[in-house]
Amino acid sequence: MVKKGVIKGNGKKLNPHGKITKAEVIVILKHLTEAFRFETISFEDGVPSTVSFGNSEGVIVSEGATDGSKALRVNYDIADFPTVRFTPDRVWNFGRDVALSLDVTNPTDTPVALRIRVDDSTSADGSNHSTVSTITILPHDTQSMYLSYSQGSIDLGMRGLPPSGYGTNVGRSYGETVLDTTNITQFQFWLLYNLEEASLIFDNIKVIPDPNVDISYTDDTVDQYGQYTGLDWEGKVKNDQDLLDDKAQEAIELENGSSLQNTNEYGGWLDGPNLGGTGFFRAEKYNGVWSLVDPEGYLFFATGVDILRLGDSSTWIDGRDNMFAELPDPNGPLGDHYTTVGGVARPPLGLAQGTAFNHYSANLERKYGENYLEEWKDVSIKRFKNWGFSTIGNWADPNLFFGKGEEFKLPYAATGLTSTFGNHARITSRNGNLVADPFDPEYKVTVKTMVEQQLLQFGVQNDPWCMGVYVDNEIEWGGENNNPYIIVQNAFMLDASAENSYAKRAFIEKLKDTYTDIQALNTAWGTDIASWKALEAPYTFPEQRSAGVLADLSMMIKMYARQYFSTIDEELTVSMPNILYLGCRFADWGASAEVQEVCAEFVDVVSFNVYYNDINQAWIHAEQLDKPCIWINHV
Repeated sequence: MVKKGVIKGNGKKLNPHGKITKAEVIVILKHLTEAFRFETISFEDGVPSTVSFGNSEGVIVSEGATDGSKALRVNYDIADFPTVRFTPDRVWNFGRDVALSLDVTNPTDTPVALRIRVDDSTSADGSNHSTVSTITILPHDTQSMYLSYSQGSIDLGMRGLPPSGYGTNVGRSYGETVLDTTNITQFQFWLLYNLEEASLIFDNIKVIPDPNVDISYTDDTVDQYGQYTGLDWEGKVKNDQDLLDDKAQEAIELENGSSLQNTNEYGGWLDGPNLGGTGFFRAEKYNGVWSLVDPEGYLFFATGVDILRLGDSSTWIDGRDNMFAELPDPNGPLGDHYTTVGGVARPPLGLAQGTAFNHYSANLERKYGENYLEEWKDVSIKRFKNWGFSTIGNWADPNLFFGKGEEFKLPYAATGLTSTFGNHARITSRNGNLVADPFDPEYKVTVKTMVEQQLLQFGVQNDPWCMGVYVDNEIEWGGENNNPYIIVQNAFMLDASAENSYAKRAFIEKLKDTYTDIQALNTAWGTDIASWKALEAPYTFPEQRSAGVLADLSMMIKMYARQYFSTIDEELTVSMPNILYLGCRFADWGASAEVQEVCAEFVDVVSFNVYYNDINQAWIHAEQLDKPCIWINHV
């Protein structure tokens, strides 16, 4: 049920002279505040007027009710962004130091990844003035949850905290860190790229005091092995002997070697055709279908796991020391597993740097002894083969695996990065992130140096076990639903006379070649730009874009992508001619149809990072690319 205050009374009777006194203003403001203060929504009286649906429908049901006898079942259609919105007549005042709490039930047999967005302005766009959180609701499960939005909430640098007695704490996935909780303009429960019909039941939507203002409930939640202390489970490590027992049992299980059947040493399919070996991996069409081909000429299907490395597994300690029940003496036998960290995406309490401890590597030393790194490396390879994987995925430790394929006899992917490397000019893109300006001549220097320092020094170019090379990762170019032309727009907002405006100068030259004069451009764009010189000044594209503007934005983002991919492809062709170029691992926020099309002109394999349960996503245009594709699934 939604409760709203009502302003009663007759203004003329209140003040027959028609003048509003200061006291009356205070009374009116008090009534207005009370009128829009958020109160519990429990659906006992049906669907409130504040609720609307987009590519979904709502039905009042008794199943899943947690507050009273009624709840709202939302049936989501197959669509990119099906949603249910809660929008007040004006704004909601949640109060201060509060959290939004709700109960969600999944009545179906399929997990549902729910996204919750809350806005504190009518200009919110999902990133600015918005906070978006994500939680997966398991089949036939009910989740009580809360989401903190207050400035008093203590940010420990985690997407979620342990149970607090108020349900599951759902942390921020992206968007603002805090919101103005006295000015909530909307919240919505939505699904992203929904490929099959889904349903969720919502009830007991309310505001509660923010549990994260006082985090004493997180005290001693992590034990000496890095495990959660609040639960027990089969296989939980209780002492060092458990690790030693696991080592012995694992050795027995791994004696059987690889579980891949009817394959050669590279993992190629022996029962299939042989297309002739070249000594390296390649991509080739067979019977009209793209496939990878191993060095001996057999068809190859790549499966693997990313991030075979220890460097990214440290846990930040400073600022959240209370969470750790027992940490080793920094000067003791496990002291080498402490390190100083900084520059992470979301540090606790906003700290610039702090002390971290690597529970994983410490447990490996407890398990394997002083030579734990070599033991871990060998066991990991055996484990991957035993599980039936055919490759080591991206982000493996270069020092341990690049150029060493013959030692492990398991194909691997190598990686090079230009996004955080080099002195080339950069352009602001989505969410304020910087992307390369490939029109800067210095970018060629960056690419060449990257290849030399990140790949060639390890001998990747001569290693037949190297399946291919990814260059860069999830570039923030803007996708089909995330302003695909933001790079071009931001380039035009620069002054073309500035030294680092390489892209803008290249774009303007292309426009000059396309149109006879500035008036021809104005006719196509529906604009009144005074001259080419005027266009060189900082320029903002109109919000309402003509077909001509959109066509040229599309042309220029292709031009940008072509310069980027061709520069990398040219260097790889010279320095590593036998190694496949695997692209840049597109994510949906940086993979417009135009950019994918250009990418396929230069790479050997187009790669996609998919953050959903299904790889069949509307933003992936694999069927139009005529290139083999590889999907990296993040679930």
